Amino acid sequence: SNIPLYSTAAANTIAFAFATPAGTPAVQTTNASYVKIGTLVTVFFSITFAATGGIGTGNVTLINLPFTSKTQTGGAGTFSPAFFTNMNTSGADKVTTMTGLVRSNSTIIDMYGIQSAGTETALQGGAILNNTTIAGTITYFSAT
Repeated sequence: SNIPLYSTAAANTIAFAFATPAGTPAVQTTNASYVKIGTLVTVFFSITFAATGGIGTGNVTLINLPFTSKTQTGGAGTFSPAFFTNMNTSGADKVTTMTGLVRSNSTIIDMYGIQSAGTETALQGGAILNNTTIAGTITYFSAT
C-alpha cells in the first residue's frame, strides 16, 4: 500500500515558550526537520540561545510542532534529548537530564528537568543560560 511520506526542513518555527514571558528570547540558531509516515511524526531539532535576554521564568514548553497531536489520555508522544549544553547545574533550576511530553490534541510539549536527586519537575526558565543548546528528537502521533 502507499503510505504517505512527508519530509521537510521547514519545521524551523519550533521555539521555546515560558510561563511568564520576558520578551523574545535571543535565539542564535534553530535547526529542525521532520518526517511524517502515516500519523507518526518524528521531529529532529537543535536550538541555541545566544543570550538569556528575553528568557522568561516559570515552566518551559516547546511550541509550534508541525502537526497537531492526536487526542490521547496521558499525552501523545515524547521528547528525548540527544544532548544539551550550558544548562544551569546548580541551585533550584539545575538540570542533569531532561524529557518532555507532547500534550494531547496540541502542538506543545511540556518540558521536564530531572535533578541529581532524581526528582522530575517542570523545566524552569532559570535552567537556560547564555549559549544553552538543546537538541533532540520528538516522536508523536498526529491527529491526521
